[in-house]
Amino acid sequence: MSLSACRPLRLVTPFALVALAAACHHHPHDEAGGHAHDEHGHGHGHDDHGAPDPDERPGLAYTLWSDRHELFSENDALAVGLDSAFAAHVTLVPSFRPATEGALTVTLVQSDGSEVEVTADAPRNPGIFRPVLRPTKAGACKLTVTIRTAGAPDVMELPGCVVHADAAAAREAAPEEAEDPSEIGYLKEQQWKTDFAMLRVAEQDLQPTLRAIGDIGVVPGREARLSAALAGRVVLADPAPQPGARVEAGQLLATVVPPVGGPSDRPALEAEVRTARAELDAATPALSRATRLHADGLVPRRAVDEAAGAVKVARARLAGASARLEQWEAAAKGGPAAGVEVRAPFAGTLVASEAFSGRHVQPGDGLFTLMDLGRVVLEVRVFESDLPRLGTPSDAWFSVDGDPALHAVSALNGRLASVGSVVDAVSRTVPIRFELDNPDGRLRIGQFVKVTLGTGAPVRAIAIPEAAIVQDAGRPVAYVQVHGEAFARRPLTLGLRSKGWVQVTDGLAPGEYVVTTGAWDVKLASAAGSVPAHGHAH
Repeated sequence: MSLSACRPLRLVTPFALVALAAACHHHPHDEAGGHAHDEHGHGHGHDDHGAPDPDERPGLAYTLWSDRHELFSENDALAVGLDSAFAAHVTLVPSFRPATEGALTVTLVQSDGSEVEVTADAPRNPGIFRPVLRPTKAGACKLTVTIRTAGAPDVMELPGCVVHADAAAAREAAPEEAEDPSEIGYLKEQQWKTDFAMLRVAEQDLQPTLRAIGDIGVVPGREARLSAALAGRVVLADPAPQPGARVEAGQLLATVVPPVGGPSDRPALEAEVRTARAELDAATPALSRATRLHADGLVPRRAVDEAAGAVKVARARLAGASARLEQWEAAAKGGPAAGVEVRAPFAGTLVASEAFSGRHVQPGDGLFTLMDLGRVVLEVRVFESDLPRLGTPSDAWFSVDGDPALHAVSALNGRLASVGSVVDAVSRTVPIRFELDNPDGRLRIGQFVKVTLGTGAPVRAIAIPEAAIVQDAGRPVAYVQVHGEAFARRPLTLGLRSKGWVQVTDGLAPGEYVVTTGAWDVKLASAAGSVPAHGHAH
């Protein structure tokens, strides 16, 4: 009986692992590490005269999983007094790379309770251990494989163990099942040499979501554009602030010094100070006199108010004249310039500077741009057609352009700041704004982001990663492991999408193993036809 006349049978082990077994064609293993077969690749076990080999037995194949290993084991059906050669393919999980060291032990507990045990102390080829077992008692049995790689030993039981009385009994007991031509062959050697991974299908908590786009912005009130308040000359602080530098609240950034005349202006400035002081000296006693006369009822209250106003004006003129004289003297001496100071209104990052010492500015000319980047705004733009599904967003997940890492607003101490109520006339979108922390300034103002908005309560459903889904003839499909080296194409019906996961409402069952990395490679392998005959070289 050839392999093409056999079909693997799915079995479930007591460990709640997916196990697959096949009663198939006999495939003894040669010393070079490959499956021995004749020139046609089928290995029917005929002798030199064309007679059937009396020891020929069907082959069995099992696929077993644990948290740390996938075991795909092929061996001859067990018969009393005959060697059964195992080709145990051990894949490390979750790396999905072959085991290159360690040991593998096959233990047979026979019908009378006696044990036969054999150990392969190392893989003969990467990932493949080749122990050979010879039973001595016929009947029902228990067959276990113990894998010793890193960590504690991993024990797996191969289901349906039977030791036959002889090869003829083994052949007679083998089921006749046709091969499924839709199965896709993808050998362990191919899986191990490419980026490949699988995942056990299970239910996940999915939150109804809505996809959108957006960008990173500044929190309102945490951006300052500092400009000159008067005409003059810019004198930068020492040390001069540099773009990208952190500044503290109240830190001096620059001073704008009003223009001062040449040396001939000093007498005029001194005269202005003397005149203003004389006016103040005259106005002060006049205010005292008006106050006394009003108290005696000789002048009205208006006279007191006018005298008080004259004192204020005289003081202001004296202060201004004195300041201008001080500025002139400071400029003439080359010392610290007096003028209007430009200070940081809050702690933040100096993101731009148009100021340099000696620059002449007019009122309103820009000098510095300061931003507090400790918190930022995630502005999401939701299309008008998606508004009925929006509700009140409970959370959001986003990735910045060029970086696939997913960030959760809730994990960044975020909060929903506002939901827009006006549809933009051009883009037909509504803005949704979140405020969130920006640790280490990793998020940059203006960055483009892809956003998933959480729009409802979580739903428990079968789900797989988005990477497991490929488009085939315009329909989403996934590839499920039938046994260690065979896969099936499954058309899918999809539902909710949430944080990289997709609900599958039809096409997959819990407990199956779906290809999550390398699905396109399996799809390409499907072009080569069905599963190749067992007996491929390892």
